[in-house]
Amino acid sequence: FRSCVDLLEKLSEARYVVQKERQERLSEADMIIAKIRIILRLSYELKCISLGLLEELSIQLNEIGKMLGAMKGTEKNELKT
Repeated sequence: FRSCVDLLEKLSEARYVVQKERQERLSEADMIIAKIRIILRLSYELKCISLGLLEELSIQLNEIGKMLGAMKGTEKNELKT
C-alpha cells in the first residue's frame, strides 16, 4: 500500500515542478512501479493474492506504466527544445 502512495506522490509532484525536476520525479515513479510489480509477484507466490487478482492488477499497472512512459517521452522532447 505504501508503494502505491509513494507512486501517487511522485506523479503529483511531477505535475508541479519545473521540467528538469519533473523528469527525475517521473523516473522515481517508474522505479516505484517496478517495486510494485515485484511485490505483486511475491504476493502471488506466497498465496496472498489469487492469480486473477495478480492478472487484473498487472494489467492496470501496465497501463499506468504506458502512461508514465508517454509522459517521460513528452518531457524528454520538451527538454530538447
